[in-house]
Amino acid sequence: MKVNLSQRSLSLQPRELLAVADAQGLALQCTHGRIWLTTPDLPGDHILNRDMQFLVPGRGKVVLEALTCSTIRFASPQRDGRPIELDGLM
Repeated sequence: MKVNLSQRSLSLQPRELLAVADAQGLALQCTHGRIWLTTPDLPGDHILNRDMQFLVPGRGKVVLEALTCSTIRFASPQRDGRPIELDGLM
């Protein structure tokens, strides 16, 4: 699925997986729920609770999983509004 950053947010159901590619510098903010994420550019896994933010590093690859009903907001002042690839992995 392609999502334009003007959409700004995406709701995820529990256990729903999402792979984000080419997202270097993108800020991911959990506005509701709890989200697990991992990236090959940092060691370990990360948990985002409500109001926590994660800046996508390195090559811009990240995998997310909603641990509860969650909403993730995408924010990047450096982006030009072009679509980014969001691949549902279910």
